[in-house]
Amino acid sequence: MSMMAAFVSAIIPCRRRSVGIFGSPWVCTDQADLFRVSYVGSRSRLGFPNKCSVPDSSPDVSEPADETSGDDSDEEEAVEGSEVSEASGPSQQADARTSTSKLSSSSRAQMSKKMKGRKLSPETKEKIRLAALSTWEKRRAEGQNNPRRTREVSEETRERISESLRGRRLSPEVRAKISAALKGRKFSQEHRQALSESFTGEKNPMFGRKRSERTKKLISQKAKERASARNAEQTTEKPTKKKRGKRGSRNGAQAADDESTSSSTGLEEGADSSGVSVDGLYAEEEYDEMLEEVLKNVELPLSVTKGIKQGKANLDDERKEKEELEASRYEMRLNTVHVDSAALSRARCTCGSRV
Repeated sequence: MSMMAAFVSAIIPCRRRSVGIFGSPWVCTDQADLFRVSYVGSRSRLGFPNKCSVPDSSPDVSEPADETSGDDSDEEEAVEGSEVSEASGPSQQADARTSTSKLSSSSRAQMSKKMKGRKLSPETKEKIRLAALSTWEKRRAEGQNNPRRTREVSEETRERISESLRGRRLSPEVRAKISAALKGRKFSQEHRQALSESFTGEKNPMFGRKRSERTKKLISQKAKERASARNAEQTTEKPTKKKRGKRGSRNGAQAADDESTSSSTGLEEGADSSGVSVDGLYAEEEYDEMLEEVLKNVELPLSVTKGIKQGKANLDDERKEKEELEASRYEMRLNTVHVDSAALSRARCTCGSRV
């Protein structure tokens, strides 16, 4: 009886130590195991045994145990419970792990506090990698996929993940390592097919999910910022050569030398792809207003004033010609569509009559 009491007294303290830290009645036997529990956050995914480790330094069993304390019944119940847990099969142990896999917020806070500023040795990292690799190999052999692919995440968890990843940038050294690791990596056709099938249709985690208004506004704002930055770079790098005269020829070598005025690179600074400036006015209208202000406030020679007015008239004529050309092209497209539809209807009628 004294040996049994000594064995129980060796087991019970280590259980009490583990409950306060991890919220689980199991004790880690290795420093690598301790990091696995705190890093992954759940022992149910690693397949560790549910047995409590007994320390090597066992107490002296020669001393008689205090049998007058009245704790013999409790000790016997604890021993019986440990024997039952050891006698249970691996499936029951796995169920027990999954039932207690969720940790409380206080336990997570304690683990994150312990892991902050902690550096692991290469040997510990290698142990963690091999343990995770062996676990996933066992699951793949059993026909199980990664449970995080099809895991349903709540909106609160999505918000926390997005806030933690927002503003996070990788250093150039990390980017270089990732690119070097991916250069020689080749996927087989079967692997690519399996990846494409695992995220199609209802298997996709974004299937049937609608974005919130806040997310839509953020996406729209980021897209506008990228577009404005891209247009600013293009306008500063590639200025446009404007045509001179009323009907300047743009055929042959001149068309090859000059840049297209309809491209996005031919816009003036402060204008977007539609020709609208930041202030809301078209670039041409803004130019006209500036020209009128200059003519009103500055006294210029008569020849210069006449030249400016003639150039403005030439620009107006050029605009009108462009508008007429676009209108004629639009009418031609409409007529072509009308003719094609009429020919199609006649062909249908003739085919019906032949039948």
